[in-house]
Amino acid sequence: MKKYLFLSLLLFKVVTYSQFSPIKNFDYKLLEGKVLYIPQLNFDEDSNKIQRFLKNEQFDKIATEKEKIEEYNRIWKLAMEQSSYNATPYEIVDFNFKELKKAKDPKALVLKYFTDGFYNDWVLLVSMGPDTTKDIARALITGIDLTKVEDIRLMINMLNFSLNEASELHENELTTGYSDVRNNYKEKFLKFYENINNLTFLAVMDESENEKKADKRNEDIKEGLEEWNLCKYEIITKEELEQRRLNKEKGSFYWRSFAMRTQSPLIVLQINVILNTENDEVYFYKQLGSRRLKGSTIIDIQDNIKNRAERYKKQLLN
Repeated sequence: MKKYLFLSLLLFKVVTYSQFSPIKNFDYKLLEGKVLYIPQLNFDEDSNKIQRFLKNEQFDKIATEKEKIEEYNRIWKLAMEQSSYNATPYEIVDFNFKELKKAKDPKALVLKYFTDGFYNDWVLLVSMGPDTTKDIARALITGIDLTKVEDIRLMINMLNFSLNEASELHENELTTGYSDVRNNYKEKFLKFYENINNLTFLAVMDESENEKKADKRNEDIKEGLEEWNLCKYEIITKEELEQRRLNKEKGSFYWRSFAMRTQSPLIVLQINVILNTENDEVYFYKQLGSRRLKGSTIIDIQDNIKNRAERYKKQLLN
């Protein structure tokens, strides 16, 4: 029995790592001459899986398909303006991913939606061309609503964070191209860190229908925040947070987690994310097992933020 349990745990770790393994060896030079292709909303059956992310009832009430497409494009343009993405120009285009891949378009940097075998929703950036097709960034987006400017902005910022992380893992990171793009993120992160004492960290309380489970999680949040020492904090409702995001509130940043299902229905992993309330700039994005906002999570987040700041300071001096 013990042997079986050990093998099960080993298999779980292997499959989980492959499910969430970081994208490595990304060189920003891959983006030279590229254009980000954002899939156009269309109403065919094979429609890049966009419809499953349209969750706003008001959007459904728009009368015609033409008007829906116009509104969708307007929302995307606003989100891109507010996002931190600046690696390439972008276009909102109607394309078929398989046909585009066959065409080997040298300009194509494709935004692709993907649902894995455990029903987790992901977004990928896929670089195409004559020589290779390569995933260069990835983010978990289960629960994202593509009719909300702030949710699209968040999604794009998570992809931008993934690009920076993959570039950091590149063996010759200091000789990687696009230093202005890479340094832009680092400079913004350091500006956030140097001002962190004047900010408020927002933690969202659990409001699930299972009161016993919600009470336990909220107790974990309160206990966990006792470990937080970078600045003042506040516990708020999800509705309050969404309003603050909508208002682009300055002076605060917030915690959010994305649940990631695994091959075991008993184990749900959590990707913990720390974000700027004003524009959803990503400061932390990491899978920390099944932990939400507990004391050990807080310690990991604080250590990561401090270490990242020190690393960026050194890199910007070189």
